[in-house]
Amino acid sequence: MAFCTIHDDAKTLHSHLACQGTANIVVDACTHIWNGCDVIPMSKRLKSSVKDFYLRHSMTGHCLAVSYRPCFPKLASSLDGKFVEVPLNHEPPKIETTLPRSQSNESLDEADYTKTIRTAEMAIDQYFTGQILCGLVVLHYEPLPDAVTVIEKLDQICVRPVYFSKENELRSRVFAEKLGIEAGWNCHISLAEDDTVVPAKKTDVAHEQFVKQKPAKPKFWKRVALSESNLDALDCESLVRGSPSLRKMSMLSAKMAPIPNIARLPTGIQNVRPHLEEVDNVPLLVGLFTDSTTPAVEEMVQIMQENGEVVMVVGSCRNPSNTMLYSKANISVCVDDVEEAACRLLEKDGDVVDERSNVMHFSSELIALATDFRMDHSKLLKLSSLIVCARHRMSSFRHSLLFILYGSLLYSITLLMSTFFFLPIIFTHSQTILTSFIHIPILFLGSLFTNFEPKSKIIRIAPKNSSEIPRAEKRKAVTQFICQFIPSAIYINLLFLFLLMTNSNLMCSFSDISCIFNTDGSAGSQPISMDFNETSIMRQDSLSTETIRHIMGLQLTVIYCFLSSSFVFGLSSLWYEFPIKCLLWDGAVVICMVTQIGYSLLRGIQLSNLFSLLPLSILAIWICIVSIINELIKIRRIGQFTREQRRTKFEFDTKLGMNSPY
Repeated sequence: MAFCTIHDDAKTLHSHLACQGTANIVVDACTHIWNGCDVIPMSKRLKSSVKDFYLRHSMTGHCLAVSYRPCFPKLASSLDGKFVEVPLNHEPPKIETTLPRSQSNESLDEADYTKTIRTAEMAIDQYFTGQILCGLVVLHYEPLPDAVTVIEKLDQICVRPVYFSKENELRSRVFAEKLGIEAGWNCHISLAEDDTVVPAKKTDVAHEQFVKQKPAKPKFWKRVALSESNLDALDCESLVRGSPSLRKMSMLSAKMAPIPNIARLPTGIQNVRPHLEEVDNVPLLVGLFTDSTTPAVEEMVQIMQENGEVVMVVGSCRNPSNTMLYSKANISVCVDDVEEAACRLLEKDGDVVDERSNVMHFSSELIALATDFRMDHSKLLKLSSLIVCARHRMSSFRHSLLFILYGSLLYSITLLMSTFFFLPIIFTHSQTILTSFIHIPILFLGSLFTNFEPKSKIIRIAPKNSSEIPRAEKRKAVTQFICQFIPSAIYINLLFLFLLMTNSNLMCSFSDISCIFNTDGSAGSQPISMDFNETSIMRQDSLSTETIRHIMGLQLTVIYCFLSSSFVFGLSSLWYEFPIKCLLWDGAVVICMVTQIGYSLLRGIQLSNLFSLLPLSILAIWICIVSIINELIKIRRIGQFTREQRRTKFEFDTKLGMNSPY
């Protein structure tokens, strides 16, 4: 296809024609060529060289031929502002012309200067020949340096970049390799439909014409233009939108496939699901999809999500077709486009137009509503750091959820064991409310908002997005709970039983076989005389059952604080990351201890009884045991995590094209 414009020049009082398009059309209309110094006639050798150059560079990019010629005959005023389309794939009855291949300005007679072009047919016969080829322009997609850096950083944190290209395979592979995406053998899939795919044996229409055409007679000016009677009824915008030649040429040019895919990967979005079910999962691992359309990309995103992939879509905020992709993705990020200085709107005095009044800015704001957040292109380098921070926070959230689950189960099992062994109720209703609604949630928040250390070497690779928990994860969770929390439940019950036994006073009178048990310590300060002249002095330091309950509540709170310390930095040993470094966790521990002591004081418990020497000594010993158990379990968990991450990293780093048949 080609596009020509004719405009008047006020200085020379003549018109000028400028043309750009594919080389096979533009070169046929040229009789001369500009060699950089002078205008020389177009020879067959030059024409062949120009077409060879176009053929080579149009395979990997876009090549345009640019031509020019002065137009001495004036255009009629009725043709001003009109648009004339010359169909390329449709040939009505042809009108032969006798225009020569080349004509110089000296050969033009006076009639050429004075006559007026009044019809489209006259314009085509007069202007679409004798042009001067100014040169060929090769256009390639070049990635920004920041984009290449972002791709490298995403690859380092095990995020697979996937590029959906609307171009054909060869052009897309060239650009993908510039981005740093693996695009070799077995690494790309075409999403073109079967009814629109051009076989590999067929080439572009422009390339096919290079081989079949004969240099004897050019065919460009043999097309039939619209008649003069239809010029007034033309609508330029409707012709541009509905141009059949434009649609046909762009569609065929975008889908030429010069190199067949030996990897036997599926072609077309309708063949991806059967390939995943019957062959392998390679379509989920490739980094390049060519011949992409918006519906095909939406379907591919859905296929990835169905197979457990977490999909993040990064796109332009000025492309309205991306809104559906943003809504379907798990995470969506829209990026502001890079604005060239030459494309900015300027006022008459040279000031830049306010972006808030720009329609493009308003439309980009509307499109950004469908995304999770919006990012400026200059801040795109922070995307990888943002992902790492999100993984860290998600890991902290999962560890904190495990603690709140384990802590609730610990409290329930402690009460259940006391009932099973026929012990008095360990915790009252108020203690249950205090522990369940204040202590455990506060410790959960303290272990959740941990400090983020960018210097940490831990790379948390995102797992599959599955609705079911794997059996191995369930087994590890149950094992951790049994080894880390069940011993504390047993300790609480045994200590409660021990304190009850040591603080119960037993007095027996064998004369009438009667026994008196003193469990509240109310008469423990006075001696009691017996009828059989036997005296027994009650222990003055005996504790009541209510006091013992508060002691057990304090001990349980301390145990909760030490158990939560292993969930603050779940993937770092105690000697590398000490929990005290997390200020929020420190504040949570202080709040728990203060509320527990304050609750005991409000219930009338003396501090001397609450902090008895014997229970504190036993608690100190048990805390050391709990710390050792926590550290051993954490070391085991770190080892399992490291092995899983190495296995996942190895699978991610395995290149699809390393077994290339080429």
